[in-house]
Amino acid sequence: MTEKLTEKAICGHCNKPFDVEIYTSINTRVDPEMELKVLNYDVFEYTCPHCGEKVKVIYDMLYHMEPEGTMIYLTDPSNVEEEIKTLDEFYNNDFKKFQELMKIDPPRVRVVVDLVELREKILIFKGGYDDRIMELYKSLLILQINERENMEIIRMFYDIYENKPIIVVIDKDLKEYHYDFREEGYRELEEQFGDKMEGFERYVVNENFAIEFIEDLLNKKKN
Repeated sequence: MTEKLTEKAICGHCNKPFDVEIYTSINTRVDPEMELKVLNYDVFEYTCPHCGEKVKVIYDMLYHMEPEGTMIYLTDPSNVEEEIKTLDEFYNNDFKKFQELMKIDPPRVRVVVDLVELREKILIFKGGYDDRIMELYKSLLILQINERENMEIIRMFYDIYENKPIIVVIDKDLKEYHYDFREEGYRELEEQFGDKMEGFERYVVNENFAIEFIEDLLNKKKN
């Protein structure tokens, strides 16, 4: 279910405190209208009652979505290790017993640290893609870009622009570039590596995941 509570926030313009209603948990399977509000970041934007300026307040949130068992935790970067420890204890102990008893599939759980990552995960899963394969796809695209262009990439993410899936690249000068998302390229990687992903689950699936996954494959070949 969708849950809310009231917290204090500080306006970044006038530095005065004011009450904000935050969502600690959003379940778009129950409240589908909340999906767009999260994707547009509306649930993180408030108007300061003192000065009238718009204020963005980022807070911890659990986001449930289709398919059933897909959960995304938004948290501060400083809390990631503690969040992973808590999730690990829960899903590998109490929940695992329940899962085996009820014979249900294991949940897909991710931890993200900012709104761009949250939006990206939602769009990837909504599109029916595996975010682990997507990270391999993005890593391959980085190699291709580096071969053709002298670009220092600081961020890359999957997005939807004008109803088309794209890969957004941000360079060191904060210039934004859009690259077409090649479905056939993704499917080729899925066919090649999909079965090798079995058992290689992580709560944090980001740009470091692809490196970790490839290193794991190479180590297995050596052994």
